[in-house]
Amino acid sequence: EWAQIESSFQHPVLKHLNKYEGNLVKQSESHFLVSFRSASKAMRAALEIQSLFNEFRKEMNTDKILLKIGLSAGVPVTGKKLLFEDTIKLAERMCAIVKGEIILSSEVRELYDSENSTVLLDEKGVNVLTQTDEKFLTLLMDFTESAWSKTNLKVDDFSKPMGCSKSQLYRKLMLLTGKSPNTIIKEYRLREALTLLNSNTSNISAIAFETGFSSPSYFSKCFQKRYGQLPSDFLPAKAG
Repeated sequence: EWAQIESSFQHPVLKHLNKYEGNLVKQSESHFLVSFRSASKAMRAALEIQSLFNEFRKEMNTDKILLKIGLSAGVPVTGKKLLFEDTIKLAERMCAIVKGEIILSSEVRELYDSENSTVLLDEKGVNVLTQTDEKFLTLLMDFTESAWSKTNLKVDDFSKPMGCSKSQLYRKLMLLTGKSPNTIIKEYRLREALTLLNSNTSNISAIAFETGFSSPSYFSKCFQKRYGQLPSDFLPAKAG
């Protein structure tokens, strides 16, 4: 389960995770990676955290803080280097671009339904993916991760690896994410840029070109619009 949250929200979230026997695997200022013994406990924890977050957001009087929870399930070993690597990657990708505050994989939905006498009710902000959705998401993100840094990357470049036309790609993306292909590319680049800025390993101009932006000024404009701060706010005073 990946939850994008503010650090001041972490303590009450941990209490709710413990309530449903969530095992904290990894934690950062903005993410939790948690394992659960059952889909039912994971879903109940997610719904309570969602409710808690809505109250937190009201108290903070802001709509700029976002909550994203991705619930996925799978086998521990898949031929990859890490345990549950495919499961974790799917949850992370769901949080990154799929619509909804709580996103469930098709397998989590099946597990939840098998554990409960009544099927999962439609909850506000909950999005359940189909297997077709998951395959599309996997193809999309695999290609994006391989090509995002190319400054000449165009929407047309996605058609062949995705196996669909430009218009089909647009429709599928809007249904799954609510975002256009260009927005998906731009936001991916901005997330990568934010990671580099937080590591303080380079200057703004270098990061702009490294993450596929055509110029540092355009990069700064996009970054400020997305995060409400200039890239220079994340670097030491001597960098820029």
